[in-house]
Amino acid sequence: MSPVTADLAKNFQDLAPFSTPIRENLETFFTQGDGDPRSAFGPGAENSIRLEACLQTFSRVFGLPASSIHFISDRSLAFTLSVLGHAKSREFSTIRYSPIDKKDAIAAVLEARNLGIEVRESHVDLSGEIHFLDVDGDPQKTLTLFQLRNGETGVWQSLIPDGPLILDATALNPRGWGFALAREALSQSNNQSNNQTTRWQSALFDATSWGGPRGLYILALNERASWRNPLPTLDPALSRYGASVPLTLMGAVTLDLEAAKVSTEIDRANAFLRDELRVLDDIDIAGTSTGDRLSISFLNIPADELIRRLAMDGFFLDSGSACSASELSPSHVLSAMGLLTHGNIRIRLRDENLKTVELLLKSLLTHTRALRMELL
Repeated sequence: MSPVTADLAKNFQDLAPFSTPIRENLETFFTQGDGDPRSAFGPGAENSIRLEACLQTFSRVFGLPASSIHFISDRSLAFTLSVLGHAKSREFSTIRYSPIDKKDAIAAVLEARNLGIEVRESHVDLSGEIHFLDVDGDPQKTLTLFQLRNGETGVWQSLIPDGPLILDATALNPRGWGFALAREALSQSNNQSNNQTTRWQSALFDATSWGGPRGLYILALNERASWRNPLPTLDPALSRYGASVPLTLMGAVTLDLEAAKVSTEIDRANAFLRDELRVLDDIDIAGTSTGDRLSISFLNIPADELIRRLAMDGFFLDSGSACSASELSPSHVLSAMGLLTHGNIRIRLRDENLKTVELLLKSLLTHTRALRMELL
């Protein structure tokens, strides 16, 4: 039984099958074609109208000017364009980042050293809170890569750092308040004083965080920020429509639906699992109130075997442990927080699987206890 064909109600993985609104409209999304929106007539011109509507949806939900939004097809590319584009502008001498940032983001930051940028890694505590290092010299010369929420643990940051920043909002909670926090972060970081540089330089979003398709990322570039295209190109301008048209349409539809919802039931399910799992010894649950995501580590439990047994019961989960030949190191996020890095499972809560949370808990408790007995 695969995650694609399994009962959706039992899929707790990070990437799940498409939601009902997308499945019901797949033919519409893809039969409209993927014509070049720069065309003056034909399917491309029609797509231009549809994509403009998408831009307005993203603009309204995130509180960003439509003119700042660009659709990107690859996450690594999105971070590279953002980080190295600001580094190449020569506006900044230092970039701060945290060890719990996405690997794509960290790779882009480290690459900025080749442009003469000083790179500084900040500290993360057990709760997942980032403690950014103090800035030496002119604070306007230090750019901060700020992860609003961690995609693996679901931990939110409570304080926005001072100075110019890149907002990593690729792991938003798929509910209205999550988008509100992103808008608040952009608003708070947009204040200007003494004619200093506008604080938010760019912002990144991932459609999968609100149940949209994989392969759609949004890069917003502040029009008052310093940025130069870091890619080898004869055209310094960045394409606005750099992702598949059908995926972009799907992302806008799901965004519109999710932004209108509330997270009450998902928050209750999160709290329920946390409370009930307290009967087990030697476990770490990252963060406190983490919305639709739970990262749980069990001492002396092989994550791959636990995941396999849960799958046999029909529950599909992810793991942050090193449990395959292709993943030789444990979660860098858990390591940075000082939490257990082995025996880790990650649960993604959605409307579709809330009815089976109690069954998941029962299966999880049964297999955890059985594995510990077997390994004594």
